[in-house]
Amino acid sequence: MIIKKNLFFLIVLSAFYTSYSATSDFVIIESPKSFTIYNQYEQALSASEISELPAYLPFKIVKTDTKLGDQITRVMQCSLGQKIYYILEDDNGAITGNKDMLQVVKGCIILDDTVEILQDGAALSQRETLSSSVKKLSKGNVIVLLFRYKNSFYAMQPILKPQYGWLPSSARNAFKHVSKTNTPDTLLTDQTKKLLIEHIEYANAQYKILFDAFNKSSGMQKSIPEWQRVEDLTWQLSEPYSHNAELDESSGYLADELREMLIGKQFAIQYENGRITITPKALR
Repeated sequence: MIIKKNLFFLIVLSAFYTSYSATSDFVIIESPKSFTIYNQYEQALSASEISELPAYLPFKIVKTDTKLGDQITRVMQCSLGQKIYYILEDDNGAITGNKDMLQVVKGCIILDDTVEILQDGAALSQRETLSSSVKKLSKGNVIVLLFRYKNSFYAMQPILKPQYGWLPSSARNAFKHVSKTNTPDTLLTDQTKKLLIEHIEYANAQYKILFDAFNKSSGMQKSIPEWQRVEDLTWQLSEPYSHNAELDESSGYLADELREMLIGKQFAIQYENGRITITPKALR
C-alpha cells in the first residue's frame, strides 16, 4: 500500500540545477490542474497528486514532441530535479490545456544562488513582464534565484509549499548573496527543525488514516506505519515496513519533500532501509 496523498513531493530544484548545462529551456506551469502530466512511469498524475504541485512550477524541457512507450501519445519530456515527467501534447506538438496557464522561456542561464532580502517591497511576479504580483517579500526572507531570463530572475521561496515567481534584475540591489562558507553547517534553526518534524508527523497521520480505512474495508489488521524519531535528525520507519519494500515509494517522496525544505542550507538527506537521516553536507 502506497501513500499518494500529498505525493510526499516537493522537488529538490536548487540542489540539482547546478548539474544542468549553462543554459536551459523551461516551461512554467502556472496551474498544473489545467494540464495532463505523466510521471516517470508514464502514468497520468491523479487529481489529488496534481493538486499538491505548487503553482508556477518550472519544468526543465528535455525533449519536445516525443512519444510515450505506446508510440501513440505525444508528449513533452521534462525534468524536475532527478525525476522525469511528461506533459501531454496535441497532434501538432503543442501542449494541450489552457495555453494562458503556461510560459515557455528559452536560453535561461542557470544560477542556483541563495540570497537574503535586505528591504521590504520586493515581490515575486506571476509573469516575466512583471505585470502582477504573486508574493510580497519581506526583509530577512531567503529565496533561491533559479535562473535568469533576459532582464529577470526566476526565483523560489523555499517554504513548506514553495512559491515561485519573477524578479526584475534591478532587484539585485534589494538582496545579498548568502555565503555558504559563512553558513553554519552543523546547525538548523529551531523553526526549520520544527517544520521538518511537523511534516513527518503529517506523514504519520496520513498513514493512520489510510491504513485504518484499509483495515476496515478489507477485514485485515495490518499494523499502522509510523516514522519514529530515534535521534535528533534521524527517523526510523516502524516494523515490518523498515525491512520490506512496501513503502519505499512513499518514503522516497517524503525524503524528497524534506530535501526541498532544506534548499539553501548545507544539509543532505539520506533514505535507506527504512531510515531517514539528515546530516551536514560537510560530514558526509
